[in-house]
Amino acid sequence: MKNKQYYISYSFLSAFVVLLFFVYAYNLTVNYRPSFFHQWRQSDCLSIATNYLHEGMHFLEPKTHWQGNGDGGAVSEMPLINYSVAYLWKLFGKSEGIYRMFNYIIFITGIFILFKSLLRRTNDTWLSFFLVSLLLTSPLLVYYSFNFLSDVPALIMAVISFCFLLKAHDDDKKWPAYVAVLTGTLAALLKASDGILIVLMVLLFLLEITGLNKKMGIRPIFKSLWLPLLFLLISVFCILSWYSFAKDYNAIHKSELFLVGILPIWEMDSSAILANLTSLLSDKFSIFHNRPMLFLFFMVNVYIWFHFRSLDGILKLSYCLTGVFFITYILLFFKVFDNHDYYLINLMIFPVINFYCVGQILQKKKYKMGLNKWMITAVLLVVLFNGLYASAIYRSRTIKGDPLCYWYPFLTHIEKDITEYQIWTYEQSMSAMELVEPKFRELGISRNDLVLSVPDFSPNNSLYLYDQKGYTVSYGDFCKDTAWKKPARYKLCKYLIINDTTVKQSKGFSLIKDDLSLLYTQHHLEIYKLAKTP
Repeated sequence: MKNKQYYISYSFLSAFVVLLFFVYAYNLTVNYRPSFFHQWRQSDCLSIATNYLHEGMHFLEPKTHWQGNGDGGAVSEMPLINYSVAYLWKLFGKSEGIYRMFNYIIFITGIFILFKSLLRRTNDTWLSFFLVSLLLTSPLLVYYSFNFLSDVPALIMAVISFCFLLKAHDDDKKWPAYVAVLTGTLAALLKASDGILIVLMVLLFLLEITGLNKKMGIRPIFKSLWLPLLFLLISVFCILSWYSFAKDYNAIHKSELFLVGILPIWEMDSSAILANLTSLLSDKFSIFHNRPMLFLFFMVNVYIWFHFRSLDGILKLSYCLTGVFFITYILLFFKVFDNHDYYLINLMIFPVINFYCVGQILQKKKYKMGLNKWMITAVLLVVLFNGLYASAIYRSRTIKGDPLCYWYPFLTHIEKDITEYQIWTYEQSMSAMELVEPKFRELGISRNDLVLSVPDFSPNNSLYLYDQKGYTVSYGDFCKDTAWKKPARYKLCKYLIINDTTVKQSKGFSLIKDDLSLLYTQHHLEIYKLAKTP
């Protein structure tokens, strides 16, 4: 009977995941190039994978199209995703759709493992379904799980790690603990801030060898000294070694492309703090989840505080540790919250711990959501609302003129106007770049011929779309007289690509116009041969 219940539960979740795939229009956007919304970081990831594909699968030599001050060598997190996708590209051909599906499959795998873990702990299908649906309908995860960044795979590895840690705790088995260490290590390597699970396991190990775990009501997990110690030491060594390597690699290649450090609140002035706080509360957290769910998240925490004593020891420790992490992380990276919503992905581990806490509290109260038909109806309505909201956000960021975004009443006019304007500006500047790569090859330009792409405020947006090594110059820098005189690296460029012809009216263009030979023009994109060095 129990196996039949599990089969029905997984079938229902599978059907829901398939339904969401089409509700979110993933089937329409699977082969989209990196979208305009946070395209910078997407292009960086795709650029590394592309250079692996074309320049040999040398794992410890990640490079981007942007040459920077060296040869394009740049790295921060371990490029496991980029490298894996490059290998798939070698087998099946290059396609952004393969990258998107690779990350999405990792995400969905983690969702099913989390669902199974919650179901085992709560024995309540509807409660477990509702809890995992909060991840499946988070606008933040809906957008970035079907994307190119490693943040969601890192989060999911941390979630899987916690699931196996609880399995080791509940089933009195050793092997799940080692799986937890492995997946926790992968999480930290994919994104350093997701190393919180390794911190938790080190803390549990220390409590266990000192005997303090008994006083805290935590069952033994590792049950021995030397083998768990070896696993944890290897884990910490791998994490520290990788980020030390990344720092040295960037220094050798003179790259400042990726952040390897923090951007804390105490380095900001009061006006910047207020601006970022306003942005965080008004915009960023509503992408984390919609406002009713944020209120629910707050109330769940209040509920957990009032029933904290009813939690078992491992959940008490996990809740406190990830709660401190939630607050500390925001303070350590407060500078980025003027624009970078994907930094919030790492915080999702705290709501996941909340799921387990509220599940255990309700279980001890012998409350089962599935026994109340009105509660099931409410769950389905809430999930429907959440799914449509997340879909509207995703579609507004990816699809021009999508009908759902027009009639859906819970997107404000400001949100709609901002995304419509961003799509319009993208069409006016970047869209022509998506199909121009074959033209470079027709003109005899190899991907290693250095080009100068103007205007582009990012390192790799245009260069990745061209699949062309070179440099980028922003509109403002190009218009300055010094833009062509100071950087010696520009003298290496053989070609100039202009994707906004209004820059031809600037002083920067007037300095070199006599040295240019037009090779190709289409719409607002022009390719020039540089007859002389600037």
